Amino acid sequence: MFRLTPNDVRVRVHEDHVEIRSRVQEVRDALRDASSASPPRWGPALSLCDAVERHMEFEDAELVPLLSAADAWGSVRAGSVAANHRVQGSIIIALREDIRAGVRSTAELVDEIRWFLGALERDLESEEDVVFADDAFGEEAVVSEQIDG
Repeated sequence: MFRLTPNDVRVRVHEDHVEIRSRVQEVRDALRDASSASPPRWGPALSLCDAVERHMEFEDAELVPLLSAADAWGSVRAGSVAANHRVQGSIIIALREDIRAGVRSTAELVDEIRWFLGALERDLESEEDVVFADDAFGEEAVVSEQIDG
């Protein structure tokens, strides 16, 4: 089975994070209009949920196995990513249900979505600390043009 290289995974994670952050801003823009819009525009929040789910599926398939095999701590880092994905997945399911059910007030949904955006941004930063660390995948640093011992 073909697996991506650590660099390929880093590139894809970075691209996904750029897309997710862009969608977060779209959701924030929609939330600003939520009090005046009738009915509120929940589409950007639902699209963000879709993008986050796609991203997590990619990471579960490619990132988690790389982390697991990296070094003695790899399984711990992989387990942390997987646990975080389970929590995020549950939050996304609940958020979708709340939006689609129409039983919560606009103000309650806006508060819930804002909370989710903050949590998501913190998760992205935390994930980047792991994925973009020099030793995340057990790679050894290569020093080019080294002139001393």
